[in-house]
Amino acid sequence: MALLNEPAPLAQTDHHHILTLFRRARHRHMHIDWRTLDQWLENPMLWARVLREGDAVTSMIGATVHKHPLHPDADPVAWLRFMAPGNGPRDPGFRVLWNALRADLKNRGVTEVACLIMHPWTQRAITDWGFEHINAIVTLRRIGGEIPDDHLPDDTQLRTGTLADLDAVTRVDAAAFEPLWAYGRATIRLAIEEAASFTVLETASELVGYQITTDHYSSAHLARLAVMPGLQGRGYGRVLVSDMLRSFKERRITLVTVNTQEDNLRSRRLYSHLSFQRAGYDVPVYSLRI
Repeated sequence: MALLNEPAPLAQTDHHHILTLFRRARHRHMHIDWRTLDQWLENPMLWARVLREGDAVTSMIGATVHKHPLHPDADPVAWLRFMAPGNGPRDPGFRVLWNALRADLKNRGVTEVACLIMHPWTQRAITDWGFEHINAIVTLRRIGGEIPDDHLPDDTQLRTGTLADLDAVTRVDAAAFEPLWAYGRATIRLAIEEAASFTVLETASELVGYQITTDHYSSAHLARLAVMPGLQGRGYGRVLVSDMLRSFKERRITLVTVNTQEDNLRSRRLYSHLSFQRAGYDVPVYSLRI
């Protein structure tokens, strides 16, 4: 058994206590994406350290480790997804907890850890640990307006996607995004299962692009858009998004949002062409090389 307040690896018996901790914690950081906290606690990609007092978990920090879908031998990257400093982020024990997790990640071969900043205390804490600002997630939105009538090139076909496209979509996603932003196969499957709209673009020989959009009552969110790098700039992404916008307009849903990286200028030009505008809510992205 670990000594009192010694950083300990996450154990199966901790799960209930962690759920309680996150319900009650004054300071908590959660970056869950397509999974709930409960699901992440069961996921082998999660590496976490905890502080305990008796059986109770008083603090927790956790990161998910991601291997590149196309290059499994490449160095993995990690996202710092969960933080709950029970005694506050300035507690020395919280830094000890991070140092233990950092060592775990380094031993796993991780070379970069990233974190979304959703609270000021998170920014202060990780800046003290050496993290630096590298990017931001910007939210764009579109409310009504004309939808361009983009025509498909003669050699392409646009159709509804299915789970049978999972492997091909995973290849497109991994090729289109840097390792930090690429989805793995399991995450793409979850996204497909939750999609209100899933369409793929293919040529005679291969699938070259896709989009996944979810709906939320009277609005929709473009959750994922990817086109093979060698084919970007040809209007394929615009065709995918325009078709999606028309399908939701037929359902009387005209408010559509999307997130993209601040430095992804090609993506932002595409959305600007389709009348998306910044919503004013940006999430800074910090990173640390380890």
